Amino acid sequence: MAIDFQILGKPQHDNALLVRVSTGQSMYRLLFDCGEGCLDTLEFSELREIDHLFFSHLHMDHVAGFDRFFRCNYDRPGRRNSFWGPAGTQEILQHRFMGYLWNLHEGMTSSCLVHTIAPDQVRCHRYELEEAYSISHEHATSASSDLLIDQPSFQVRPIFLNHGTSSIGYIVHEKERMNIDIDRLKDLNLSPGPWLKQLRGGGDPDTILGPEGGGMRLGDLIEKVVTITAGSSIAYLTDFIVDDQEIDFLAKKLQGCRHLICESQYLSEDRELAVKNHHLTVTESAKIAARAQVDDLILIHVSTRYSETQWRGALQEAKAIFPKARFATHWQ
Repeated sequence: MAIDFQILGKPQHDNALLVRVSTGQSMYRLLFDCGEGCLDTLEFSELREIDHLFFSHLHMDHVAGFDRFFRCNYDRPGRRNSFWGPAGTQEILQHRFMGYLWNLHEGMTSSCLVHTIAPDQVRCHRYELEEAYSISHEHATSASSDLLIDQPSFQVRPIFLNHGTSSIGYIVHEKERMNIDIDRLKDLNLSPGPWLKQLRGGGDPDTILGPEGGGMRLGDLIEKVVTITAGSSIAYLTDFIVDDQEIDFLAKKLQGCRHLICESQYLSEDRELAVKNHHLTVTESAKIAARAQVDDLILIHVSTRYSETQWRGALQEAKAIFPKARFATHWQ
């Protein structure tokens, strides 16, 4: 599987999600939220390799670990820090950038891109270490927020949620993978080489390949040696409220998603409290997973109001609706 992920943080503490997308030649690392203590289990070298940090929203339990991240990454010359979040992200992060004394930064070059996501656009501002991050430069504006990142191997899309303020969920989709069966190729007395780009690139199936392709028709050779593997996907949803209609809306958005990482702040008996604080109950999380027909539901973001017996027992509530619900492995 080309998508690997790790739940960060302990039960009844702040939680976050680290997603690794492997292309076979390189690795992308995407971090979703940055609560207190969430990065403690990650090595410095891995923190330096994180390509994008996405915030669901900027409440302190989702941003309190930012100092550790920024301390590791404020000085990455040639590799920009890239941050994403809802309305207010630009202002809050610039305050965080400037919340330190900068007097040894002369001659140091490093950039931060802060993307503010709205339903109708994404605005990006750039900040420079050599300016002590004091100046907000207009960098780019996209007229759509449907697709945040589009790499050859994967995409990231937002889902707008209601937490009494804007909260954003994220879906990482791995694109279809084209694999060439080298054994089948050898059975046809063909040798691997640069010419295989013609197979990966597709094109007119009636194209006749040159000597390295045995003079075969492109469409015939693709049929014989190429297999297409559907990409995996993972969704991260936290800190929001739903009604039955919104569950159906989310289920449509999540169709085909393999893994769902979803908050489970309250037990179903505390639905009134969940509504008041704009959070889900564990049964609502399970209903979303069931209607979306995901393969895997991992529950996070458990309230501190419950005893360990209570929050562990809540898993049975979820399993009654979605049998494949679980907690993170290290919570067991």
